[in-house]
Amino acid sequence: MGINGDKKKIIKKKRLLRINVLFFAVFICFSALIIKLGFLQIVEGEEYKKNCQ
Repeated sequence: MGINGDKKKIIKKKRLLRINVLFFAVFICFSALIIKLGFLQIVEGEEYKKNCQ
């Protein structure tokens, strides 16, 4: 391998880690959004229906 091969492996690992962190952050954001929308629909849905009428 040599020095260049080791550097490429390190760069590849860092890139994979960054991609995994990004996917995890996106997953958390979408999960929070789904939970909030479900809460609005299920828990507060009747109140919004009453306000509409």
